[in-house]
Amino acid sequence: MGTIYTAGYGSISIDLFFSLLKRQKIKILIDIRSRPYSKSRPEYRKQALEKFAGKEGIEYRFLGDKLGGRPNDGAYYHSDGSVKYQLLRKSPAYKEGIAELVALAETSDLCIMCAESLPQRCHRGFLVSETLYRMGIETRHILHEGRLIEHGKLRHEFKAGQIDLL
Repeated sequence: MGTIYTAGYGSISIDLFFSLLKRQKIKILIDIRSRPYSKSRPEYRKQALEKFAGKEGIEYRFLGDKLGGRPNDGAYYHSDGSVKYQLLRKSPAYKEGIAELVALAETSDLCIMCAESLPQRCHRGFLVSETLYRMGIETRHILHEGRLIEHGKLRHEFKAGQIDLL
């Protein structure tokens, strides 16, 4: 099985972002943003990102419709606008997305990406990586300075209750 990494672009350049991916020999970039668009960072819009990834020899795939942290269906939101992550992770679409991710990782090193730079503050950390961790699959978070941290070692940094929401 390949390794599953995660990364968030935050405020770094697309060149630096891809150099971090290439350092880990990432073959597939999985975009799990619910809406693969950035008003302030046009280079991270879906079409631009897909084109740049191709030039870098990395396959781009969008799974935000299945693994995104801001679903379109209002049933997945509390009255205050926060996401019902317990319900979301039980949804057929989410389970299908996880299965697709695991199948892709069988043959390639891949990276789950989102906009938020810190995995502690992003659903790729407290939702997707946590789901994989509970399945016995370790993910590694790529931090902007190039340091890697395994999800199992990062779990204590989640806000109280985040992981319990799952």
